[in-house]
Amino acid sequence: MLCEACGYAVTGLTAAGNCPECGCPIADSLPANRRPTPMAAAGILTRISGFVRTLMRSLLELSFFKYVAVHGDEYGAARRFAVWMALFPSPGAI
Repeated sequence: MLCEACGYAVTGLTAAGNCPECGCPIADSLPANRRPTPMAAAGILTRISGFVRTLMRSLLELSFFKYVAVHGDEYGAARRFAVWMALFPSPGAI
């Protein structure tokens, strides 16, 4: 596990402590702080709104990718997002 702020290896250090390199809390770098994208969290009926919310957050929110979960079904969701982007390009890209 790496420190989210500086990339220092904090594996094995206590979550209550701080990164020895930059002083940021190690708890901020825990995988539990990551969340699925709106498209991955959306059900079948809400997938269109999940796609739009994922697209908008990825374009507008600077820290969006910092807290995206990368395990579990995220690979399937990423594949679906890529296919949707190919089929339905955003108006700004055209």
